[in-house]
Amino acid sequence: MVLRRIDNIHTDGDEQGYPSAITAFSRKQAMEWSLVLMSQGIESTIVRSPEYRCYFLVVAEEQYKEAERIIRIYQIENRGWGWRRKIAESRIEFHWGSLVWCVMLAVVFAAQAFLGEQFTKSGLMDNELFVSGEWWRAFTAVTLHADLGHLGANLTIGLVFWGLAMGRYGPGTALLSAFLAGVFGNLAGVIVYGTPHLSLGASGMVMGGLGIVAVQIVPSAWRSPLAARIIVPSISGGVLLMVLLGFSPESDVIAHVGGFIGGLVLGVVIGFFPDAWIKNDKVNLLCVCVLIACVAVPWAIAF
Repeated sequence: MVLRRIDNIHTDGDEQGYPSAITAFSRKQAMEWSLVLMSQGIESTIVRSPEYRCYFLVVAEEQYKEAERIIRIYQIENRGWGWRRKIAESRIEFHWGSLVWCVMLAVVFAAQAFLGEQFTKSGLMDNELFVSGEWWRAFTAVTLHADLGHLGANLTIGLVFWGLAMGRYGPGTALLSAFLAGVFGNLAGVIVYGTPHLSLGASGMVMGGLGIVAVQIVPSAWRSPLAARIIVPSISGGVLLMVLLGFSPESDVIAHVGGFIGGLVLGVVIGFFPDAWIKNDKVNLLCVCVLIACVAVPWAIAF
């Protein structure tokens, strides 16, 4: 927008002339520029001229050039940004139902300790056996853990990510999506590691929950003129958390990355459904039933 200097302007009902002023094409813009100048120590007065049908920022004659320079810099630095825009708001909440899943994982771990090593071997992700036809291992391995420390780490972080995802998308919908993301993480391990390779744990599901949370703003922001500037930081924050929490040398990095990507995809998919649908009690009950089947049926086959 071009700045114009108008000399000797007059306000409504005022015959007083002002030596110089900067043209603003709306009251909103005049107030915006006035705040910019004030932040730099330049006082200005907003006046309206019926002759020009616009607003002016009146500044002291000796400060005019500096005021004009400041406003030009402000325009360049904020090109493409509106002063005030309605942006997508986060509607995220926390659902304590994630504790139920944590208890279930703890029960499975207790079963591992009680039934011994054979129980774990029956359900861990053995890529060689998976390729030979034991497909259920991609599901059962999500519920197993190597030791108490492994379990504690996943439950501590998972409680937060699963709870946030469940609060946003509905408990059954989000938890089923996170579980499937964990399964995808195990499948990613087959593709990248090949055979032989062994893995187990809910880490992929944890990262799946993080991925779901990271894209929760996409459906409401993608049509915004500032979509990229809203969505990219959200996903970038999720990536940084995933790297921070999931890239330790002793962890299964591929399962973590695969679970996170699975969570991103599933989060976007379910996010485009209306809240009235994904948070519907019947839909969530159906998702819970599917989740139970995804755990019970593979374990039944494993035994």
